[in-house]
Amino acid sequence: MYCNKWSENQIKNIIQNIGINDSAGPMTDRDIRNAFYSGEIYISPYNPKNLTPVGYNLCASEIIISTKTGLPLKVCQEGKQKYVMVSANDTILVATNESLFVGEQIMGTFHSRVRIVSQGFGHISTTLDPMWNGVLLVAINNPTNQKKKFVVYD
Repeated sequence: MYCNKWSENQIKNIIQNIGINDSAGPMTDRDIRNAFYSGEIYISPYNPKNLTPVGYNLCASEIIISTKTGLPLKVCQEGKQKYVMVSANDTILVATNESLFVGEQIMGTFHSRVRIVSQGFGHISTTLDPMWNGVLLVAINNPTNQKKKFVVYD
């Protein structure tokens, strides 16, 4: 069996010749900021507090639809907290508060917040495709046999 070992310069040369950006991989906060200023990423409304060292925390809007009924859920409010009640064994589709545009070199994945998962909700993974433009829809599941409170805003 023959195994060819490539030098770092050979790999960089190959990458340049086929037009792939050699900084591929997860984006840091600095990468996201640079992409934002260069027009490769657009987020509206943009909140600098939502930018983390390894991504951007999107927020839930009040547009939340039950897949069981096909209807929007009623948003309740207690003080500053806004929430919906998710029926047992139901999946909800949550539109993001933010609208995004990403260029052809940008893609991403969505990861659940520990706080939501620790309350018993399941997050159904999805991706952000290159050239996406618009709000995003995130699916969240209540796999339990009890109605659960999903906090939209705290």
